[in-house]
Amino acid sequence: MTVELITGFAGTPHIGSDDIGAFQAGIVGPGDYALATGNQLRATMSNANTIAVQSGDAVLNGRHVHLTGTTTATVQSGTQGQKRNDLVVLRYTKNTTTGVETCSIVVLKGTPTTGTPADPAHNTGSILDGVATHD
Repeated sequence: MTVELITGFAGTPHIGSDDIGAFQAGIVGPGDYALATGNQLRATMSNANTIAVQSGDAVLNGRHVHLTGTTTATVQSGTQGQKRNDLVVLRYTKNTTTGVETCSIVVLKGTPTTGTPADPAHNTGSILDGVATHD
């Protein structure tokens, strides 16, 4: 069908996460955003190996993610005398068989170096274009 009334009654369930994601991306933008809600996903290191991400909301390529409280993740210990950049990301995944979508906090470990550290690679493809993993 070339024209579909998404927010109208169609007689059968017809609204999917792709519909809502496209709508939200049109309003908020197609990128990744932390919203001004809760504690705005403020992240702090509660000790040398634990990052705590506080409550808030994010929009990842139109997908809304809500953290109701503080969520923690483990950061691996570093190597003495070396520097390393790690990234803490919200990782969206879609099971391409079942269609089930999930989101979790993931720590991406960088490469230790005595020089200038670089950020680790992460998944930048767009959910709007059908990627199954996005950070």
